[in-house]
Amino acid sequence: MSRSFCHIALLCLLPIVAGCHHYDFDVADPMELHFLTAMPSPKASAAACTIGRQLYVFGGRNQDGKVDSILWCYDLDQDTWTAYPTPLKPRVKAIMQTDGEYLYLGLGYGEGRAYFDDKYFRDLWSYNPATQIWEQLQTYPSMATVGAVSCIAGDNLYVLYGNYGDQTKECYTYSISQNQWSALQRNNNAGTGKGRIGGIVGNTVCLGLGYDGANVRAMYQTDLLSSTWETSHSLPGDGRVMAAATGTSEYLYVFGGRFFRGTLTGGKLYDEIWRFSPHENHWEYVTSMPEGRAENQIAFTLNGKAGFGLGEDIDGNLLKNIYLIEE
Repeated sequence: MSRSFCHIALLCLLPIVAGCHHYDFDVADPMELHFLTAMPSPKASAAACTIGRQLYVFGGRNQDGKVDSILWCYDLDQDTWTAYPTPLKPRVKAIMQTDGEYLYLGLGYGEGRAYFDDKYFRDLWSYNPATQIWEQLQTYPSMATVGAVSCIAGDNLYVLYGNYGDQTKECYTYSISQNQWSALQRNNNAGTGKGRIGGIVGNTVCLGLGYDGANVRAMYQTDLLSSTWETSHSLPGDGRVMAAATGTSEYLYVFGGRFFRGTLTGGKLYDEIWRFSPHENHWEYVTSMPEGRAENQIAFTLNGKAGFGLGEDIDGNLLKNIYLIEE
């Protein structure tokens, strides 16, 4: 299949951007977005990661409100999507990471009413795309399985600050070689909040935002060899929940999200793309998302480039387009 692959030029002009926002910030140099072939079915609250030049998307909620457990694969070279069945139960807000050979996925929340213990899934699985073999691994030792921040470094999968009905500060690490979970000792000064975001930039883990009774702007970072979270500069402007984030070699990119005001007023959604340098402790505004305001998106790094897409708009319409950022 030939590559149907569009260029979208995005000009980040300070006078225009500043007119839309009521706070001071730095603006990144103009960038471009590559529009990839849309996913066959739109989704929200899915999990995503990449191996080489392939993007994997797992689970999530469909336009009809149903949740599934399909694993989709997008091949950048072939410009095609392929769906694979999985042995996992349908879920949202799962984790999915890779060590470059295997996918590690699981946790999350099942379909149905909130706060039922049997909907907090604690299963973890490995999948080898080369052999298409699945293996169930040791069960996650906590009920805080929803919307956790996760990353892999070396032999360890890190799962941080998941939710169990309410926000927690629980951190665990999984040894891939030993198939063993253990509690990760961290000082607990990295705040709390539902719907947090995070990612790994080099050996630095960034974590923050979310909702803890108010919309959180705060960000934190830690070296994986350290036991201490350090306070970073807060995101400029308002806090937000249900944003998406991914780490590249230099930056943490943050996409969209909601300013939450409760179930009656709903707040507002954002169309903003930000990036944070943990090494310089500095935020820059990148541009607005081409499809406008969205939440519950995926974010990933493919071929060294940050990408985002899917999610839902302010009216609950699900989205299916995928983009890569050209720096």
